[in-house]
Amino acid sequence: MKKIIFMALLGMSATANAHLMFPAQSQNGYELKFWADDHWESIQNNKVIGVRGYKNGNPIKVGYDFAKGSIEVANGQRPDMLTSEYDFGYYTFTADNHYPKARNEVAGTIFDSRHIYKLGKSIYQWNKAYSRPVGMKIEVTPLTNPLALRPGDNLPLLVTMDGRPLAKAEFEDQVGDLDNVTTDAKGLAIITLRQPQDGFYIIGAGTKKPYTLTDSQAQTLQLTGVLAFKAR
Repeated sequence: MKKIIFMALLGMSATANAHLMFPAQSQNGYELKFWADDHWESIQNNKVIGVRGYKNGNPIKVGYDFAKGSIEVANGQRPDMLTSEYDFGYYTFTADNHYPKARNEVAGTIFDSRHIYKLGKSIYQWNKAYSRPVGMKIEVTPLTNPLALRPGDNLPLLVTMDGRPLAKAEFEDQVGDLDNVTTDAKGLAIITLRQPQDGFYIIGAGTKKPYTLTDSQAQTLQLTGVLAFKAR
């Protein structure tokens, strides 16, 4: 019985992880995109925390239109890089299922309750300044220009949390999990690019931490940082 419960929890954990969110440039401007396992899902605007923009390595004025679901850039500027923060909400895990709810809304024995955040970064034009973190809660930073790469090329990455190197972060991309790839003690890893999805490379680094702040409905804080860029 213990083995069955453990395997069920493993499967449910993977289901909740594989959601990669990032700011994307489209024909109509800029928007948030949400890749979930093998398909695109809609953004829930009320869960967007905010967006930020950069040009030539410097912050520029960028906002989110919560009614339209669009990213608006002030003064007609074209950002080199955009970042986003999204409150994915709660997931609660029982022995045989998982629920997109806080634990006070779920009956029975609870094995884990999580509050999940998705933080995305997209690079449109390369600047050496973008080989350094800009200060996101969890952040995936390319150490070389990713826009020059093709499938099969290697990309060195730095993963940070609260500005410090994050060890043992696990990776996934637009294809699926990147097995046996984790960051070392310095927050460094090298990944091999796989075939893009609809023209996007989407690289996610995730971690789970004990949630020791003021959220009484979450036993675990789950964070995913995403680096996205267009394929050549």
